[in-house]
Amino acid sequence: MVKMQLMMKGVTRNRFDAGLRNALFLFACALSVLPTWVAAATASLDRPVMREGESVQLIVEGNDGEPDFSVLADTFDVLSTSKSSHVNIVNGRMDARTRWLLTLLPKHDGDLILPAIRVGREDTKPIPLRVLKSADATTQGGGAADVFLEVSATPKDPYVQGQIVYSMRLFSAGEIADGSLSTPTLANAVIERLGEDVRYQAKRNGRDYQVTERRFAIFPQRNGSVEIAPTVFNGQLIQHSGGVNPFADPFSGFFGQPSSRPIRMRSEGILLNVRPKPANATNPWLPAQSLTLKESWSPANPQFRVGESITRTIRIEAMGLTGAQLPPHKMPDATGVKFYADQPVVESQPTPEGVTGVRHDKVALVPSRPGPLTLPEIRVDWWDTATGTPQTALIPARLIDVLPAADAQMAPEQSTSQPAMTPPKAPETPTQGSQSESAPASSISASYWPWIAAFAGFGWLLTGLIWFTKSRRTPRLVKTTIKAGPSKDQLDAIKQKIRAACQRGNAQEAKMALLDWGKVAWPERPISNLADLAEQLGNPSAQTAFAQLNAILYAKRPGHWESMAFWEAVGPHLQLLTRKVTDTAPVLPPLHPRTA
Repeated sequence: MVKMQLMMKGVTRNRFDAGLRNALFLFACALSVLPTWVAAATASLDRPVMREGESVQLIVEGNDGEPDFSVLADTFDVLSTSKSSHVNIVNGRMDARTRWLLTLLPKHDGDLILPAIRVGREDTKPIPLRVLKSADATTQGGGAADVFLEVSATPKDPYVQGQIVYSMRLFSAGEIADGSLSTPTLANAVIERLGEDVRYQAKRNGRDYQVTERRFAIFPQRNGSVEIAPTVFNGQLIQHSGGVNPFADPFSGFFGQPSSRPIRMRSEGILLNVRPKPANATNPWLPAQSLTLKESWSPANPQFRVGESITRTIRIEAMGLTGAQLPPHKMPDATGVKFYADQPVVESQPTPEGVTGVRHDKVALVPSRPGPLTLPEIRVDWWDTATGTPQTALIPARLIDVLPAADAQMAPEQSTSQPAMTPPKAPETPTQGSQSESAPASSISASYWPWIAAFAGFGWLLTGLIWFTKSRRTPRLVKTTIKAGPSKDQLDAIKQKIRAACQRGNAQEAKMALLDWGKVAWPERPISNLADLAEQLGNPSAQTAFAQLNAILYAKRPGHWESMAFWEAVGPHLQLLTRKVTDTAPVLPPLHPRTA
């Protein structure tokens, strides 16, 4: 009996092993027939700018052989190398990639080029790297300090509302606990953080440091000489004294328990010379490193037909500007077509070089008549901060051939397929019997019809006489449509709400009150967001203030809002518009109008 049970277990196990082998074989066959997506080899650095003596991380990815890193030997020292592999299957496509992570140390400062790296049969693209000459690290007590700060700002002579990339670097030779860095402060400026902290190693005065770097994008809102306030670091420096001097602290030295001491570091302030808007610059003022303007259609390669909707998307992308600074797309002045705008999509994307603002405006076009239709060109004037010259991004004019409506094309086909109308049948000739029976009815109808017509005519004459007599005795009523204009008291009350929100520094409350003000001031025009209100106001200083408020409201991390500076820019303009709007409000007609 026991022997039979053992034999049964062996048979079951053999069946299980055979089933597992079959499943693995089928899975391998399925992978073999999947299409493989071969991606090009890529290389990237963790930051584009560094200081002499610091290390930088190089990431190389490929799926076709081993890379040749010997090309790095002339410019870099390779401190460490690691390798990992991963496989992704997306929509039936398999991507098997291998990643190499290298820690590099540049051999000298200056503008370097990381050369192309051969990975199997492919080459990566060269990468520029700027290595700044490093000043001596802060010293303390005759030796290198345990912790110190470095800050930098690029450029130091920006244009007003242009971007400054501000970097703060914390150097630490030991372990730090409960550390905190202050946010940079600049009066009348919009400040946004650029991604997460970057950590790497560096050497100062022959000593190794762990470096934590944090970047910000700063947009000064007024020109002149201004200063970025010093950055402050507070934390606890952990000290392991057991191996150094066990008698300094008997318990710490004997048991190896670490101790800590509070530290507070303060960087230098950075003085900026903010240049004003040039005289030959246009409105809106867009100081950027680059700006592109593109269009796309949905569906792609559309066929325009009367009554059918086609969606056009206008995309603006600008390096060195936030999404809130980008201007909205204005509806073109074109006949034969109707435009229906969708809610715009505005975002700010942090990159190592700063902020990239992106704006998508979707507009539905519905042609109203067939024939040729011209969509005018779209142009955005901007200022190149690198060359200091005005530039223009342009979408050329487009000539469209609009086809007739589908119903109009189907009409001729439908008319030819319909049966022809048959003429009415002629009355049949009555027989002798029918003539004798219809004769009395015909004679009766002929004898009564003149009396019926005379009675109806007399009734119409009597009705007209009564109406004429009543209209002479009753005063005429005049129907008047009254369009009441905005009340000055209403606008003043909402303006006080805006001021109170600014005094409390509540950006969201100020936005809602501003939208209420716009809806009361211009009830006939839709005011749904701050961009609509800024366009209606048409004042450059107010538009700039609204752009700052939008940047605060839609930032991933809330920043400091100069609320009273906002009120000083917007408040007087609202007061002036209150008088203009209420003075031009329609006047009510008289209660008892005179009649002719």
